[in-house]
Amino acid sequence: MSEKKKQHYVPQSYLRLFSTDKKNIGIYTIDNNITTVGPINNQASEKYFYSKDKAVEIENYLQKIENLGIDSFKKIINHNGYKWEKIEYLNAYVFIIIQYARTLYAVQKFQKQTEDNFLKYFYLHSNLNKIDPHLVFKIDSPSLWALNIYGNMLSCCLDLKYKILKIDEKNIYEKFITSDNPVCIFNPFFDVCKNITIDETALGHKGIIMLITISPKHAIIIYDADTYKIGNRREWINITNSKDISIINKIVAINANKVLYYNQTEIIGQDLKNITCNFKSKDVSKPTIATFKENCSLSFMHFLSKIKPTFSISNITPDLIFRKYTLYLYHNPHVKESIDSKWGIATEEERKSFYRKLNESYMEYKNAQNY
Repeated sequence: MSEKKKQHYVPQSYLRLFSTDKKNIGIYTIDNNITTVGPINNQASEKYFYSKDKAVEIENYLQKIENLGIDSFKKIINHNGYKWEKIEYLNAYVFIIIQYARTLYAVQKFQKQTEDNFLKYFYLHSNLNKIDPHLVFKIDSPSLWALNIYGNMLSCCLDLKYKILKIDEKNIYEKFITSDNPVCIFNPFFDVCKNITIDETALGHKGIIMLITISPKHAIIIYDADTYKIGNRREWINITNSKDISIINKIVAINANKVLYYNQTEIIGQDLKNITCNFKSKDVSKPTIATFKENCSLSFMHFLSKIKPTFSISNITPDLIFRKYTLYLYHNPHVKESIDSKWGIATEEERKSFYRKLNESYMEYKNAQNY
C-alpha cells in the first residue's frame, strides 16, 4: 500500500501536458508570490487524501478515468482541428467533472457547505431551547463524498456543448496556465442577474460554464448553448486576442487554491503576479468566480439575443433557473436512472454500447421536447 500513500488530487499526467521535460513544472505560490520549478511528482497531493483502507482501489479507478481523459486531450493537442468522436468527448467530459470534484479546494468547499446545512437542519428541527455554539458536524472521508455526489451528476450535463480554444501562436506570445484546482465552473448568466442567493456553480442551472486549460496553447470550454453563442459552428476557436488569454488566466487563477502551474520555459513570475493582484480573500462557502467582473467579456462569447437575464429574487421559478434538460430528467427519473446505470469503466465494446444507449436516451428527451 505504500506506493499509494501519496495520493494526487490533480493527476500527474495532466500536469505533464504543461511541462517541457514531462518531469518538472513551473510553480507559483499565490500567497507569498514565490516562483520556482519543481518535480511534478510532488505537486497537488496529500497523504491518503482519498482513503487509507481503500487507497489502491480508489487510485486505480481514478487512474482509468485519467487515462481515457488524457488520451482525448492529447488528440486535441497533437492534431490541430481534430474533431472528437463522441466516445472521446465523453471520456474528456467525465474526466473534467470528476476532476472538479476531487481537488483539495473542492473537498473543503463541499465539506463546509455540507456541515453548514447539517447544522441549520439541526437548529431548525431540534426542540432544544439552547444549543452549544461550538457544535459542529464532521464528515468522514469528505473527498469520497464529493466524488460520489458529482459522479451522480454526470448525467445532468449531457446537453451541454463544447468548444476547443487554440492560441494563435503566429500573433500572440501569451500562454495558458493551470492550477491546483484546474476545472473552473462559473455562470455569467447569474452574474448579470446579480442574484446572490443562487448557487452559481450548480451543474443543472442555466448559463453554466466549465473551463479547463489542457496545455499552454489549448483549453476546453463546456457551456449552455441555449444561453450563449461561443464562436461559430466549428468546434475549434482560434484565439487571436491577447485579452482573451488574460481573462482566461485570471479565471484559472481566481479558481486556484494555493498554487498556479505553468510551462517553466514560457511564463515568468511577474506575469503571474500581475494576474493574481487584487484578489479578494477566499471563502470556501461561496462560488469561486462569483465576484469576477470580466467573465462576460471574452471576445468570442456572447449572450444569445433571446436571453434576457433580468429576473429578480421575487420572481424566481424553476423554468428561469434550470435548463430544459435538467427539468426533463427531474420529471422523468427513469431516464436519469437509465443513464446513470451505464457510467463506469468498461471495455471498448461495452463503452460503444453504452454511448449508443446514451444517445438513444438523449434522443428520447429531444423528441419529447417537440411535442
